[in-house]
Amino acid sequence: MTDPHRAQAITRLRRRVERLEQRSRRRSALVAILAAVVVLGGAAVGYQALTTDHLRLESSATPAGADMQFDTDGMPRFTMHDREGLRRVDLGLDAAGKPELVFYGDNGNARASIRLAAADAPVFAVHDRLGKPVRTFDLLSDIDMPLRERPRIQVTTSLGAFTLELRPDRAPATVKNFLRYVDEKAYDGTILHRVVANYLIQGGAYTKAGERLKTGSPVTLEVQRGLSNLRGTIAMARQRSVPQSATSQFFINVTDRPELDSADGGYAVFGSVIDGLDVIDRIRRVKTTGADGQPADRPEEAVIIEKMQRLEPEKP
Repeated sequence: MTDPHRAQAITRLRRRVERLEQRSRRRSALVAILAAVVVLGGAAVGYQALTTDHLRLESSATPAGADMQFDTDGMPRFTMHDREGLRRVDLGLDAAGKPELVFYGDNGNARASIRLAAADAPVFAVHDRLGKPVRTFDLLSDIDMPLRERPRIQVTTSLGAFTLELRPDRAPATVKNFLRYVDEKAYDGTILHRVVANYLIQGGAYTKAGERLKTGSPVTLEVQRGLSNLRGTIAMARQRSVPQSATSQFFINVTDRPELDSADGGYAVFGSVIDGLDVIDRIRRVKTTGADGQPADRPEEAVIIEKMQRLEPEKP
């Protein structure tokens, strides 16, 4: 690009920036960054403003090299495309203002992501072909305790079996309390009495005959220990207004609910589902009813925990 042409380009970009600055200070910072990139990139790079919230960088090598825009939550997001124009990587901020990096597959759906959760702990998620997260890993806590030392529990229900992996290194009192009920076979023949499709499934309160489970003393509340209420994690249920009241009841998060880490004093996560998330999803889709005075989130047909048992530790 010759000097006169470069000067003209800079002038046009400056005028464009000035016009957008009048509309929004927030957006002007984005435009200024892109304008600098365009000028430094020379003639091979151009840009277009698709909307006042959405700018696109283009080059001679790819139809849509990168987008920078503000999403519906007002958070900035940067998207990179491959040579075919397919979205491959998103870098931005989630609704809570936390950094998030998402990787996309050939079908355009998310296949993996990494973000910061509670206490700024990095969490890596693996997504299925539809873009739905199916397994999450707390990258800090997952390296603290060897896999073979973590207790594993197989939960067999009337709708299938799933496996729990517990974290005594993060929530020792909670794990000890839960294992006592498991070892005493207290959960065998109980029901998952509460199912909320986009929230949780809950058990540990009633037998299939409708009798209350006999419980021991409340366990110490263990929160903010590097484990967050994410999809597939198991946490202790309790009275909302009494933080130190958890005994036998537990719930499994079927979606990410990081707000539960601090809500009402916090809900203690002590493990996660490592196998059988499809069973969890099968359970959360059961019909619920409020008939005959039952709570609206009680399954219409009882989901029974037939057995809970410890699995043998993994060999080195």
